[in-house]
Amino acid sequence: MNYVLVLVAYLIGSVPFSYLVARFVKGVDLRRIGSGNLGATNVSRSLGVGWGLIVLALDAAKGFLTVFLLPALNDGSWVPDLLRIALAAGVVLGHVFPIYLGFRGGKGAASGLGTCLAMIPKATVIILVVFLITVLFTRFVSLGSIMAALSMPFAFMGTDWERAMGDGTPILCGTVLLAALVVLRHRSNIVRLVHGKEDRFGARRAAGRSLAE
Repeated sequence: MNYVLVLVAYLIGSVPFSYLVARFVKGVDLRRIGSGNLGATNVSRSLGVGWGLIVLALDAAKGFLTVFLLPALNDGSWVPDLLRIALAAGVVLGHVFPIYLGFRGGKGAASGLGTCLAMIPKATVIILVVFLITVLFTRFVSLGSIMAALSMPFAFMGTDWERAMGDGTPILCGTVLLAALVVLRHRSNIVRLVHGKEDRFGARRAAGRSLAE
């Protein structure tokens, strides 16, 4: 039964809100405009910041609701935290590799943030602050996403050390793996940042770069 729930989580994560919003609002294929990335940043630059924020919220919501609601169907074969981690992995991998769009999706930051909100809400506040401060001072959303991802395990340990070192160890390991996935998905952004070629948020440029996808 719980394996079915993980599959459901993957299918939910695969729902491409950025693609659907672009189709609904402008009748365009987001993969063919802007940076071509399926995420909130490309939506912001191609359709407007308002629509980008809506997509960001939808992607975070699918991560949060999946991990928050589906554990209620636990058949008892998995311990709760292990199931939550499995569901989080399912929904984030669905977002990154959506079955509905040929396994070409976003970068996992927004959906990952939603899963963290469901599992480690206090730490998520710190993670979000790290993201906002980084973007505010650098205007690189990609860098904000990377720094937020790297802060996940440290924010969890800092806000709930006993749990992180005790029965919450599976979640701690999950945050490390999620951080690694998000950073790996941003590897092209990292190369551009190193070479000073990454676009800053708000810059007028036809081919926008991607961030919290």
